[in-house]
Amino acid sequence: MRPMRMMAGVGLFLVSSWVSPYLSDVLGIPEELSFLTFGGILSFLGGMVFYSGVRDWPQYLPL
Repeated sequence: MRPMRMMAGVGLFLVSSWVSPYLSDVLGIPEELSFLTFGGILSFLGGMVFYSGVRDWPQYLPL
């Protein structure tokens, strides 16, 4: 288990909820589009980083 990766993943989740409305105001696009694009990508990345911190991966892949 890697706590720093888990905290980074949760941080990306939090950032995605804050950045989406901000970017919709700055870029002048609808908020739904901002949540579907920027928020979705950041949430996906946050989930991947969080899961990589929870799961211990083997050093090699057995064939």
